[in-house]
Amino acid sequence: MRRSYRRFSALGGGGSLKNRNPAAANPATRTSEADRERLAQAAISPLVFAQHVLGFQPDERQARVLERAIDFRQIGLNCSRQWGKSTVAAVLAVWRLITQPNATILIIGPSGRQSGETLKKVREFLSRLNLHTRGDGVNRNSIVLANGSRIVGLPAKEDTVRGFSAVSLLIVDEASRVPGLN
Repeated sequence: MRRSYRRFSALGGGGSLKNRNPAAANPATRTSEADRERLAQAAISPLVFAQHVLGFQPDERQARVLERAIDFRQIGLNCSRQWGKSTVAAVLAVWRLITQPNATILIIGPSGRQSGETLKKVREFLSRLNLHTRGDGVNRNSIVLANGSRIVGLPAKEDTVRGFSAVSLLIVDEASRVPGLN
């Protein structure tokens, strides 16, 4: 059985994400008091966020990754095909976009199409939250939220990934197929 690999890196500063209020991070979003409370509780953990805000019910192993994600600077997932690595990466990306204003998140893969697939999952989760999003005006595969956070999907080529500073989260999709990571 071929195993594919995802690597997530939390780069840069930014401090603790545990006590951030996602509703406060995005004042342009019209939410009820109940929604704001639910988002505030979800800021505690990506697992709580996935289950109670996104409506995603991870299996036991996915839940373990989401629960412990904030404890690690890097996470590598070496799992079988169709395990849900890209979905878990998308949940972590959306959680970071919401809980950390002005965050920059990069998704890189062996091709633009591959990183675009993970970005599509991010878009699907964001649509569940009814958040206003737009592109960044520079990168075709990008999403920007009202709180200034953005996510960009790129092919893993030196000329496309250079120039991004203060990257908060780096998701390397199909890392075994990305040159220079082996």
